[in-house]
Amino acid sequence: MRAKTRRNVYLAAGLLGAGLLLPFVTSDTYLLIVIGSGLLFGILAMSLDLLWGYSGILNLAPALSFGIGAYSWGIVSNLIEGPLGTLLALLVVVLLSSGLAASVAFVSFRSGAKEIYFALITLALTLALQQIAEVATDLTGGSNGLIGITAP
Repeated sequence: MRAKTRRNVYLAAGLLGAGLLLPFVTSDTYLLIVIGSGLLFGILAMSLDLLWGYSGILNLAPALSFGIGAYSWGIVSNLIEGPLGTLLALLVVVLLSSGLAASVAFVSFRSGAKEIYFALITLALTLALQQIAEVATDLTGGSNGLIGITAP
């Protein structure tokens, strides 16, 4: 392994270890939320860079994945409390978000949609699910949002 590659692997492992130990080192909730949000938006930025920067395909549906994940987390954690609810909510979030993204990509590219049409399809789906979230007040709380979500 080259020296630069080895250094990058050690750096990534060190950052991952520091990130995993951070909740045990500090009890500052605000700091943990800010760092977690920064890492989450970093993943979003990397996904957009990989898809748009390297393949030229513009995806306008990251908000769709964020919304599906947030609402499914809130709904499941309201139904089931405790550590089991947290693990089940995490599983549901991963399955729904990745399943929706995979199905949109499969249908779009299987039908031969070009790059610009993929952008329009993802934009339309995002707007459609936004309207569904606002209208389905029993499930999502509508424009008021979900209430009573317990922290993991």
